[in-house]
Amino acid sequence: MTKDIQIPSKWIYVFRDMFTPLMKWLPAWILKKRYSITRSMDAIHVLGESIGPHVYINDERPSKAISTYKIVILNVLPFPITIEYLNIDINIESLIWIKGKQVILNDEIESGGKKEVSLSHDLTDTQANTIREYPTKDNPSQCPMLIYEGSIRVKSPVGNFDKGFRIETRPFVFKG
Repeated sequence: MTKDIQIPSKWIYVFRDMFTPLMKWLPAWILKKRYSITRSMDAIHVLGESIGPHVYINDERPSKAISTYKIVILNVLPFPITIEYLNIDINIESLIWIKGKQVILNDEIESGGKKEVSLSHDLTDTQANTIREYPTKDNPSQCPMLIYEGSIRVKSPVGNFDKGFRIETRPFVFKG
């Protein structure tokens, strides 16, 4: 079950813009009283780009790959955070396909800001053949469902924590 993102009123943006410069001077214990780890996790959103990834499995290309897929990390907290790394597994339907890919970031995201992470991965011949076999009897769709599951490691003034995510998307498959 997914939680709907509520759109705040314009006054929240006005107050955030006024008080964000003051947040970096507040001691961490004051921020911890107002923003618990759970509340901080709820204020960080991990989304997939609206356009699905491109999967190249045609024989004309020298390497088979998944490319051009972006994961967007939004920070709705009134203070900056640092994303240390991103752990990701890529599953095809219910089959674990690419396990334990780690992307080191160490990037700061300002209050109300976003960070786009572009992902690409070379495929083995076995992985390319798995996609080439679609459609199947169980799944008549031309494109398999790719599931990106993982977590991001967040460093913030209220503490360090892992935020999990799950993104489902259908890729553009270029079979050639």
